[in-house]
Amino acid sequence: MPVRISVLGDVEMQVDGRLVDLGHARRKSVFISLLTDASRLVPVDELIGRVWGPRPPQSARSTLYTYLSRLRTALSPAGQAANVHRQTDGYVLALDERTAATVDLHRFHELTAQANAATDDDTALALLEEALSLWEGDAFGALRSPWIDELRESLRRKRLRAHLDRNELLLRQGRQTKILGDLLSLARQEPLNERVIGQLMVTLYREGRTSQALDYYERTRQTLVREKGTVPGLELSDIHLRIRNADPALDTPTGPAAAVSPRAAVPSEPGPVTLPAAPPVLAGRAAALAELDDAQSATTPPVVVITGLGGIGKTSLALRWAHDNASRFPDGQLYINLHGYDPTVPAMTPSGAVRDLLVTLGVEHRAFPARAEAQYALFRGLLAHRRILLLLDNAHDAEQVRPLLSGSPTCSVVITSRDRLNSLVAHEGARPLALDVLSPEASRQFLATQLGERRTAAEPHAVGAIMDSCGRMPLALASAAARGAARPQFPLSALADELRVAETRLDTLETGDPLTSLRRVFDASYNALPYSAARVLGLVSLAPGRHIELSAAAALTGLTPSRTQALLSSLESAHLVNQTSPGRYELHELVRLTAAERCVHDQSAEERSEALHSLVTFYVRTAASAGESRDAQVTPSAAVAGMSEDAETVQPSCALFMQSLCTSGSEFSNDVTTA
Repeated sequence: MPVRISVLGDVEMQVDGRLVDLGHARRKSVFISLLTDASRLVPVDELIGRVWGPRPPQSARSTLYTYLSRLRTALSPAGQAANVHRQTDGYVLALDERTAATVDLHRFHELTAQANAATDDDTALALLEEALSLWEGDAFGALRSPWIDELRESLRRKRLRAHLDRNELLLRQGRQTKILGDLLSLARQEPLNERVIGQLMVTLYREGRTSQALDYYERTRQTLVREKGTVPGLELSDIHLRIRNADPALDTPTGPAAAVSPRAAVPSEPGPVTLPAAPPVLAGRAAALAELDDAQSATTPPVVVITGLGGIGKTSLALRWAHDNASRFPDGQLYINLHGYDPTVPAMTPSGAVRDLLVTLGVEHRAFPARAEAQYALFRGLLAHRRILLLLDNAHDAEQVRPLLSGSPTCSVVITSRDRLNSLVAHEGARPLALDVLSPEASRQFLATQLGERRTAAEPHAVGAIMDSCGRMPLALASAAARGAARPQFPLSALADELRVAETRLDTLETGDPLTSLRRVFDASYNALPYSAARVLGLVSLAPGRHIELSAAAALTGLTPSRTQALLSSLESAHLVNQTSPGRYELHELVRLTAAERCVHDQSAEERSEALHSLVTFYVRTAASAGESRDAQVTPSAAVAGMSEDAETVQPSCALFMQSLCTSGSEFSNDVTTA
């Protein structure tokens, strides 16, 4: 039997032409809460929050169950066409396909999305007219709750956008007379909406009412200044100027006042390709390439986030895969460098990025909507249903890329970043792909490709030493290989000896190019950190040994363990430290060298000395406790001996640190016995 559900006005449900009694306002609110997420689980706690707000009564849960029981009874005449199911954690309103198509709320969303993706004005106009015809008043009638009010306002804004999109199409066709009354009404409701005022001004001008058009501009300008302390934007100001100058272009439907919709901007030529050249060598990334391949078979919109330390090869991997898979994206392969960690160029804003992408897609500057949100919508409309690859390189954070995500299952997005961008993974369903250093085999292959098989095979021990000094990092290996290639008459052992000296290793690997200089690449990551995180990274880099435990790091930094752990977690997200096991951290050796340089520059000698003294004190006390020493004074040798007696219970780095101090002649070793 036919079922019809409408909520864009009063909330009504009909079964076979007869109204269903959905009950009082609260029961209808339960129905709306389930309907907006039809066929998806709504947890019980979320239902309670939607119906009663943030402070529900204690009886809300039991009352909700009563409402749901009565709602099931009310829906029973619909049979399987519409019924409520209980699942483990909540409830689902199940609608069959025919019934789902009658829900005006869902139909409105579907029609506006189709209009946005349409490739011709007539189709888009028909879809928008149908979508607007579904409305019979304010959504959800007189129902009230914080959640419903928020949803109602969101739908009102979307309805207004559909109105204005429809108006733009009619203006493009020279049919302004049809929308004059509608625009006059909208201007009374939205006196500060510059898009509404701009459309009304163009319509009035074309109807020969120039003075009235100019009056609307001046009234809007004064109100903006008085109420918001701002002035009209560029688009509205441009329309005002053109009206004052009687610009002939305003008289034609193709003039600049008629904003271009996505279908008007679709280029007819083959899709654009703006990818930089692929890297000549990509060693040891077969598994990562396969993972990128796997992502394309997913049913959700494929968004992959390639993350890792600066210099680890994220961009090289993304470009290699993009070039190898170009045939998958016949409508275009778009690349944009967001300069999130570029040491020479400021980070690009999302609005700047979308403007560049729109130009690449063939949209003329004069056709850009004034508002950034409208530009994002135009961009998404251009990508909808087209097979396009979007490579967003060097992203700083999630907010820089989120507005650029198309949401289209035919458009693949690959993002590279030094940050893990966890919020994209959590909320946008992005697929993370973290890169680590190369394997020993891949590192040897890389050096052999750069320096020649014969040369590397002749000095395998030197090659191994170069790999170790570079920490098997692709950028460092490339810099070392370039230095070796520039001196073919020198043995590789000479290069290995240069790199073996930690104090000058970064100088040896210096290329002179800001984009490939390891020191500058790591400095860019360091500079992006908040002061508290940068301080922890710098102090941890001073501690001897490859690893440091959380409690030792807390002693070193003078912070609580919980605060230290939070800062180390932020450094881990930035790929500047690695947690090898719970509470145990390590730094890549090249990161350690760079961070130690910065620490010497950014922290006073007194602060560094105080931090190391605190670490010495912590290790001595830990060692004494491990050896069950009861002496008032503990010598370094006794501390180390104590650690060896109970090695399983002491901090793993403790013995290494103490032995290092005792044998190095450090200025701090004299103070160990008084710690």
